[in-house]
Amino acid sequence: MARKRYHLIDSSTAVDLRDYKEEILEAVNAVVPGKHPVVYADCFEVDMLNQSESVALGRKLSSIKELQQFGKKIETFRLFQGRILIEKSPQKATTE
Repeated sequence: MARKRYHLIDSSTAVDLRDYKEEILEAVNAVVPGKHPVVYADCFEVDMLNQSESVALGRKLSSIKELQQFGKKIETFRLFQGRILIEKSPQKATTE
């Protein structure tokens, strides 16, 4: 079975994630139960996650005060948001 490995965003940070094992396991099991998390010194692994599970887990982990000191604040700009549509009938494209 495929697994996903997560490393800290800032690779220059020297931290042993096993010191935060309890917090990481609790977050994973709360957000995506049954994904068999394992925490190593420099990363943690879980069974494959879909996009929404991965985002939800990232948000949960980012809210843990003990882990926030290892984060990297980034600013994003979004112009479009995609959505899945159930096609009813084809629409003509307009060029106006």
